[in-house]
Amino acid sequence: MDLFYRCLAKTSVSQTVENVHRLRVAIKGIRSLLVLMDKACAGALQKRDHLKIYAPLFRKAGQVRDIQISLGLLKSKKTAYLVPYKKYLGRILKVKTRHLHAETLVIDLKQLDKLNHELVNKIQNIHPGSIPQSAASLIQRLLGRVYSLSQKPRDVKTLHDIRIILKTVQESLEILLRIKPSQDWKAVDRKLKPMYDALGKWHDEALLIKSIKAYQHSSGSVNGHLTRLASRLEKENKTREDKIYALLRKLLPPFRQKGSRKAR
Repeated sequence: MDLFYRCLAKTSVSQTVENVHRLRVAIKGIRSLLVLMDKACAGALQKRDHLKIYAPLFRKAGQVRDIQISLGLLKSKKTAYLVPYKKYLGRILKVKTRHLHAETLVIDLKQLDKLNHELVNKIQNIHPGSIPQSAASLIQRLLGRVYSLSQKPRDVKTLHDIRIILKTVQESLEILLRIKPSQDWKAVDRKLKPMYDALGKWHDEALLIKSIKAYQHSSGSVNGHLTRLASRLEKENKTREDKIYALLRKLLPPFRQKGSRKAR
């Protein structure tokens, strides 16, 4: 929680790329921990009240982050045809940044402190071994879910779902390895890292492609240079998709049912 408060304070002052990213990472970590603790105490945590407080802040930070990512990918491209598009992104970013700044000032910290106090009281009754067990069980179940999704016909939504689930796996593994280090789970984390990286790059490019198409539609005219850029990016992402599915086929069969029996 201290990390979240520090990130919130910094983001309320300056909505830089680094501050916004760290705020989202802090919230993701809290959400993963809440899920694990709720599972460990058989749903008695009532994590929904916590999550409701973070949700608007996380969503608005995500909107800012998406545009910052697209602008970052275009930073090295100095061609003149991109100038109007970059200005378009800049205008949207200013609006979304104002919304995020406003949200950092109205988040109900008093209610959050109250919930945190209640949370501390509840988790004191959790058996020390329950959270690692819950984390391992959740990770196994999520990887099994990813395996099932990887067997479906390819489409953008399925790949987005796989990415979201694997982000939860990554965050849960981080918690598990901090609480109860395990060579087996460290090995799983190392094996999954190339997939995390490939999905991250795929997602960033997908955001940029979607943004370019939205700009072309809103401007009422088609810029041939932008169209060719979007097509090139789509080809690059198709190559990434092939790599991601190859990694899924290689890494996930042990989790196709209830999870790997070795990674315990």
